[in-house]
Order: sequence, then C-alpha cells, then structure tokens
Amino acid sequence: MTRTAKRKPRGVAQAIADLGKVDAPGRDSTPSQPPQEARTAVVTVGLVKGRGIGSWLIRWLAKGGWSHCVAIVLPGGMHVIDARVDVIDGIPAGVQIRPVSYLKGLKCLWLEIPCTPSEAKAIEEAARSALGDRYDIAGIIDFATGAPDNSWKRTRGQDFFCSALGIWSLWRGGLLSRDVLVPFTSITPGGALGIYWGLGAREAPTPAGLLDIEPSPDSSIASQKVTS
Repeated sequence: MTRTAKRKPRGVAQAIADLGKVDAPGRDSTPSQPPQEARTAVVTVGLVKGRGIGSWLIRWLAKGGWSHCVAIVLPGGMHVIDARVDVIDGIPAGVQIRPVSYLKGLKCLWLEIPCTPSEAKAIEEAARSALGDRYDIAGIIDFATGAPDNSWKRTRGQDFFCSALGIWSLWRGGLLSRDVLVPFTSITPGGALGIYWGLGAREAPTPAGLLDIEPSPDSSIASQKVTS
C-alpha cells in the first residue's frame, strides 16, 4: 500500500521555495532593496520666549508660552537662520543669518531633531534658500484671522514668519510629509514644538554662541552624531 505524503502547509512550502530562489545555483536571486541611510545626524532648532508687546501678542494669540521659532542653528553653534519683523544689530528684518548671541538673556528651548546626513544638508540648504525673503506680515494676519493659506506652494522669493520658515525647511529637506501638516499660517511656535516632538526631538545643548566659547573648526550639522 502506497502512503500518500502529507502536504506541507502553504506558508511553509512557499517559504522553502523562496529560499531556493535565492540560494540555488544558476538561478536569479531576488533583488534586494538598497539599505536606508542611517539617522546619524541632527538639526538643531529653537523656541524663544521674547520680550515686548509683539512677543506678548504672539503668545496670547497662540495660547502658548513661546513667541519665536529659530528655524535652524548653523554648524558651530554661533549663528542661526530665522525670520524676524525687527532689525537686530543692524541686520535687516526678514529671513537672515543672525548671531545666536542676540538671544542672550531670553528664555530658550533648544532641540535636536534626528535625521540622516542627507536630510540635514537639505534642511540647511532649504533655510539658506530663503535668505533675504521678507517677514510675512500678511501670514501673521492670516494666522490671527484663520484665513486660507497656499504656503505649501512657496518657493524662493516668498515671505515667511518664524515658525512657518522652520517647518517649511524641514518639509523641503524631506523630513516631513505634505499630507500630515496643516497650512503654514496655522503653525504657531507652540505648534512647531509639537511637530518637533513628533519627529523625535530631544533637548539639545545650548549653542556655543551663547556660552562664549569658540566652535570646533570641523563641526557641521551633517556630522553631529545622535547619541543616547
């Protein structure tokens, strides 16, 4: 009497067949996916509680404790890129590179957002591409009134206010998806903070320019390692 062999479960049989496709001599192997770039870099951003009536109004409108958002701390920790409505130490309003030392004496929260070296470079390039753009007074009015916003279409030559610049730079750098965000004019400094936490941010050391120390000559955003 011939015994009929039991059929292996389909899942097991398929797994064995798949192994054969990879390991059997003379057969084409299943192409492997390229390895993803490791998140071995960070970008440093900041939240500021400013003084004066303007800062107070922003905190009141936003119902939060922060009035200003630093889009990015540049390599070495001596300068930042941010959008301001006022002139600081002779530096015009709008999107500019400013010495981080102008924030001395103000309450600040510095955060590191983990990313890949390529993303870190792209985020910095996005922020630099906006240098010279005007401060977005109309965007502040839209924020206050809830008016519609098309700022996802922003390119070089557009206007920005502080938190809009910060989140736009992360988006252009590939760290954020268009589909999960609200319009830029709805993003307050406090709202930006929530997005930063959602991206895995953690508190960062105070930038060198606020500590009166010289930056390392080989320091760069793309080379800052994420440590536990």
